[in-house]
Amino acid sequence: MGALVSTARDRSTLLGWALLAICSTLPSTAGAQSAARLSVLREGDALSCPGHAELVSRVEVLLERPFSAATSDPVELLVHFRRTPAGLQAEVRMTGQRSGVRRIRTDAQPGTQGECDELGAAAALAISMLLDPTFLGAEDVPDSPYETSSGDDLPTSPDPGAPPDLAPRLIPPPLPAAAPSPVSADPGGRRLPLVTPDWSLGLGPAESDGLLGGQSFGLQLQLGIFLGDNARVGLLGRRFATATHRLGEGEVDVDLWQLGAEGCYYGGERPLQLGACGALLGGAIRGEAFGFQQVSAATHAWFGAEAGVAALWSFAPGWWVGGDLRLVVPFNRDEFLVRGVGQLTPGNDVAQTAQISLGFRIE
Repeated sequence: MGALVSTARDRSTLLGWALLAICSTLPSTAGAQSAARLSVLREGDALSCPGHAELVSRVEVLLERPFSAATSDPVELLVHFRRTPAGLQAEVRMTGQRSGVRRIRTDAQPGTQGECDELGAAAALAISMLLDPTFLGAEDVPDSPYETSSGDDLPTSPDPGAPPDLAPRLIPPPLPAAAPSPVSADPGGRRLPLVTPDWSLGLGPAESDGLLGGQSFGLQLQLGIFLGDNARVGLLGRRFATATHRLGEGEVDVDLWQLGAEGCYYGGERPLQLGACGALLGGAIRGEAFGFQQVSAATHAWFGAEAGVAALWSFAPGWWVGGDLRLVVPFNRDEFLVRGVGQLTPGNDVAQTAQISLGFRIE
């Protein structure tokens, strides 16, 4: 019985040593795992923007090393592509042992692949900067005293058989590494590139029903700026053609010109957007009497406000067509008096205007 026990123990010992030998021959994978974890979130029309694999590939090209060796600090990175009122945006946020945030926008034509291409390249650059704070300063390191042969990344001595040159050399120290800025020091992040307003000019016909008593047509001019893709502010000028009114045995011709400030907001995204517009206007209404004993004319000041629905179609880069339908409320209604005949009050308490504009914007 004792011999049997001894044999079992010997077998257990041999089995343990065999398992230990097998485990020692297995490759260790812990060191191959990256300390940095990358996640990508894409919303709406940003689905065509670079994903996880493409961003990792671009970062490896920039850093010239595998992503798993980019940093030894345990950090998590989240890249968020989404559409904002100001355009397509990428936000790169790093949390963990180190933290930082970068917000990137592009001035590429909305709706084109160039938007995502520019954002993808900028996001990869931002990831590289966050992972390796010395990344941008790498080019400032002084040149090596050894020549580097073409196609070889490792410096070689010009003459391997010659003794090494131990003469002292004066080499300036490299610039200090720029530490990543904390979130609190840069709450707004970075924008690449800077978004600026777009100047805009529009011209087209205008129509009014009730502003001069009946239906009248005219011309309107719009000069202003687009604030991103959803807002436009500027000046509005109109000139309505003459409307004729019968008064006794004669006629009174009435015309109107307007000038004021307007603002519009368009929801959604280009190319087709719906919204609302409003304006405060001033101007002059002029009446001229014919068919009476003498021809006479008079001019009165005109003030009013208007608001209504609008649509904007950006049919080509830099070009747009806009249209709107508005209700107009005059602040004053002056009368034209013809002595011995009567008086005329042109216009209604509430009128309607419609206009269509063809315009361009300097993007």
